[in-house]
Amino acid sequence: MSQAEASLRNQLGAGGKPMGRFSAVQVLAALGTTKDNAALITVPSDGLVTVTGADTAKGVKLPPPVADGHRVNMKNHAAATLKVYPHASSFINTAGADVALVVVAAGSGTFIWDAVSARWWTIPGVPTAAAFDAREYEELRKEEERKKEEEAKREADKKLPDNRQPVPSGPGPAPIEKASPAAVPVAHAAPVAHKK
Repeated sequence: MSQAEASLRNQLGAGGKPMGRFSAVQVLAALGTTKDNAALITVPSDGLVTVTGADTAKGVKLPPPVADGHRVNMKNHAAATLKVYPHASSFINTAGADVALVVVAAGSGTFIWDAVSARWWTIPGVPTAAAFDAREYEELRKEEERKKEEEAKREADKKLPDNRQPVPSGPGPAPIEKASPAAVPVAHAAPVAHKK
């Protein structure tokens, strides 16, 4: 069993389905020496692609992004560098159009599409030889979700009139009404006779 196959088995759950952290997993052999003949990544957003067969000349090409924030998690399982090309006429980090990013041997990272700048950004800035850490990925994902929730709350708060405070959601305790002392009936006990 190759290193790539062993790693993939560790990332897959029962029945070959990806575990919760990836939407899908693709194993791809690097091809060609230019953007035009590089192997095309087809994994959906938040998927993992494990690349084999890199030899410093071969490469892969990122897919056309579906939406802003489209992300591709990549692991180079080869003992040589891998060229990663952007999709047609786009950019990776600060490099020029259609220029490949070189991923080190056994390197890994995440490519995230930014529609505003029309380029892929990588985490880390240059994918490194450090093994892909699923915990870091989950922490990044949770942090992004937390930021989105905070932004949604700020937007909702902006819609409230200035003199109103947000009303907590969900059932709360029922209000307690105090009765006046005059309204409370008092029971009087009859004297008890004791037998001797």
